Amino acid sequence: MSTLYALVSELGMSLDQLFVDERETGPAVAEPARDTPRAEPPGARGVGKQSADERKSLVMESGVIWERLTPTHEPDVDFLYVTYEVGGASSHGETFVHHSGREYGLVLEGKLRVTVGFQQYDLGPEDSIAFDSPVPHRLENIGDVPVRAVWVALGRYGTDPRAQGLEDR
Repeated sequence: MSTLYALVSELGMSLDQLFVDERETGPAVAEPARDTPRAEPPGARGVGKQSADERKSLVMESGVIWERLTPTHEPDVDFLYVTYEVGGASSHGETFVHHSGREYGLVLEGKLRVTVGFQQYDLGPEDSIAFDSPVPHRLENIGDVPVRAVWVALGRYGTDPRAQGLEDR
């Protein structure tokens, strides 16, 4: 996974773009012409829905599965359903990953150890965590059942939307 992060970061891609199907041609809802009345109700623009069986996924050699929770690519945001198989980890051995941005996670089942810098955090069902991604980190299943979690990574590609929002004020 550390190699995957390094590749997408070097290419200036979002990790989410690895899930893009060649048949996807744009946003979930097309932008209406300026002189055409909106066909959708207010607030519906940009709404995208997908069923669990339609999720695009990446299966890592390290025992981790990422499933994209958005039907199309979302710039600078990775919204994922992740599974860490028994013994699965974000990187091989005791190596760590780091990248720009911030991560947020919610464990749904299993036991996940998140090591950020020199601190270890053991998470169980309904536990959550948030941390700055430039700090070297590692995630690993420390239990005897698969870990299932919801994970969000913002600003991994150097354009953290939270920071931009603060600068606009």
